[in-house]
Order: sequence, then C-alpha cells, then structure tokens
Amino acid sequence: PNLLYAKIGIEENYTYFILNEEPTINILSGPTPREINRTGAGASNTIFNIEGEILDKTNNNPIKYSELNLKLLKGGTDYSAYLMPSSTIWTDFNGYFNYNFEVASNTPTGNYTLRLDFNGTIDYNWHPVYPTLFNLPYINTSSTFSNELKVTTLTTLLFNFWINGTTFDDYYQPVINRNENVNLSVYLEWGDPLDNEDIDFYDLTQDIFLGTVQTNNGRASLIYNTNASTVAGPHLIYAKWGSNYNYSYFTLNDNITLDVQVGPSPNQINRGGETFTLQGTISDASNGKPIKFTEIYIALFDDTMTDVSYYLSSNWFQLDDTGTFDLTLSVDSGTPAINFTINVGFYGVFIYSFPNNQFNEFNFYFDILTYSNFTSNDNGNFELKVIDPDDIAIQFWVDDNPALS
Repeated sequence: PNLLYAKIGIEENYTYFILNEEPTINILSGPTPREINRTGAGASNTIFNIEGEILDKTNNNPIKYSELNLKLLKGGTDYSAYLMPSSTIWTDFNGYFNYNFEVASNTPTGNYTLRLDFNGTIDYNWHPVYPTLFNLPYINTSSTFSNELKVTTLTTLLFNFWINGTTFDDYYQPVINRNENVNLSVYLEWGDPLDNEDIDFYDLTQDIFLGTVQTNNGRASLIYNTNASTVAGPHLIYAKWGSNYNYSYFTLNDNITLDVQVGPSPNQINRGGETFTLQGTISDASNGKPIKFTEIYIALFDDTMTDVSYYLSSNWFQLDDTGTFDLTLSVDSGTPAINFTINVGFYGVFIYSFPNNQFNEFNFYFDILTYSNFTSNDNGNFELKVIDPDDIAIQFWVDDNPALS
C-alpha cells in the first residue's frame, strides 16, 4: 500500500494505491536449534527460534507491519495448529521478525519442513491519521527454510522395583518369616535399557546399606537375607541410582512385645487436675530392638473391668523411632473416686508417615486377627487410685472415744 493525499489549506483527502508486486521473504536464521522436544511435564529444550524479514522485491524497502504465517509440514500434512503460541507472525516497522515457538505435547515426532507464507495482510492501523487494515490475497509469496525441524519426545526414566516379584506400589506384600530371604529387583530404562549402572539398595527401617549391584540389560537384583537381628514389622526398602530412586516395603511377621516399665506414677491422684506418668518400650521379642513409629492405645478399666477409657485425657499416642514412651495423663473431674486398672496396648498400627520424609511414607493398619504377632498389651505396675478432693471427712475423738455426729 502507498498513501496519497491532497491538501488545500486545512482541507485534505487521501487514498491508497496498491503496487501489485510479489515481495521477498528473507530467512536470516532458523530453525535454531534444529531439534527440540515437544512440550510436556519436565520437558526441556522445547523452544526454537526463527528470524527474517519481508522486503520489496525491487527496491528492498521493508513491508512493515505485515502478517506472516509459519507452516509446520510433514508428508503433505499441515501440522501448523500444533505450533505454540500460534503460527502468526507480525513484522515490525522495518519488516523484521524474530520469534520463538514451541510445539504441543501431542505433536507427532519426526522431521518437519518449515515454510513462511505471506497472504497480503498488512496492518496500517498504526497510522495516526489514515489507519487501515489491508487484506490483499492477490499479493502473496512463500519461502521455505533450508533446514528441517526435528521434533522429539522427552525420554522418561523407567525405574521399576520389585520385592519378591511384588510391584513397588503393593506395600502390604510380601510378608515373610524370620530367616527367610527377599529378592530385591530393579529394571532401569532411559529410552533403552541401561547397562553397567550401579544400583544401591538400602533398608531404611534399620538404617542398613545392603549392597551395590550393576545392571545388565537394565536389570539388577540382590538377595536380602533376614536373620536374628532383623526387626519385626514393615521394612522400607529403596533402590537408588544417582539422584533417582524407587521404594517399597516387605513385612517381617514376628512377635512384638510392649512392656510398661514405670507407672502409673504416682499411683494416687486427685481427679480433674493431677497427672500421672507411664513409661515403657515396644520392641522385637526376639532381639529386643526398638519397633519404630508405632501407635499405642491407653485404656482405663474400673473395678468391674468395664472399659471407661473416656475418663482419660488422651488415649492414642504415636511413638518415634526409639520405640519408647513417656506419657503424662490425667482423668477428668467426673471420674469416680475408685481404683482403676491401666492397660497400654499395641494393635498393629505403624505410622511411617511420622516424620514425613522424602518418601511420603505409608501407614500400616494390620488386621490383628491375621497378624497376631503384631498385638501386645501390658497393665500398669499398680492400680491407679482416683481421689475426690472435695470428699473431706472430719473424725473427732474425746478421750479416745469417737464422737457421735
């Protein structure tokens, strides 16, 4: 478009004439780089750049503020709709453009031809006096890039882990007895199976490094021999390759013992205020090692052995990795002034999410009818005597003879 206008005094008029001549698209660079990944979670190297200009074919003047369209072509099919953010390019005042593009996550992989099309759209709305948008489809041209764009997909790491053939996400299996073995197996693939890579195996529950095995065609396995020192309960096992890991659990089904060692202390308290303590341990019955991150329940029974645990200030407690407890409790003001039996019980609950670590660990709630080894309880060393502080009796004697009321 070429602007013409006439002016007499303060009066003027204008028009445009169109020079019908095909312009030239000069590709200055691109695609850069020539190979990208399509977009997706965790993808990198997804952007490519193109640079160029559109000029008058005769005098090399810029065709400013013109619209170009980038075409993504493969095998006679137009995939331009996969371009992000869109396939549209606008030149500046100098007819120049420099654009970055990506391709959608579902773009078919392979080599693509890039082509720039000009279809006669020129935006003169920038003009302060004579704004006009031109659509001149009879003035058109195209230019094809000499280099193709290769679109690939991000290769993801496949890190599979099994314990005795059980997949990593089945945390309740396998279950073994003491002195039995578990087979820890890994398959590692990153596009292709990885060979001669070191896989480290750990028992995080007991803080044991189990060994290193190299992969062969992506596979590595290690036999973990349990013995007298292996702790009963779930074992968090993980396999590590560099900064990558996978994990799961196996369960050693053996006897666990809870022992109340101190308490209730004192064994006589006022209701509705004073406190007493209970101290004890929960451990492997075979080797005495602490059982980590269990949950215990404190029960209260009256003189008829009726469960009246609701009188206690708390009932459920989560233990840490020491397997010990040191609890301070009280009873409410409505508790009868009688003697009570205190019972501390473990009923197959392991709170491995406490503390929550890098594995976002799993909590286990074993059925104690099936896993009877995972239940144990013990009474306090004394009965707990609860006193009513308001029940005051005054006794009076005269010459060693009780006075009558």
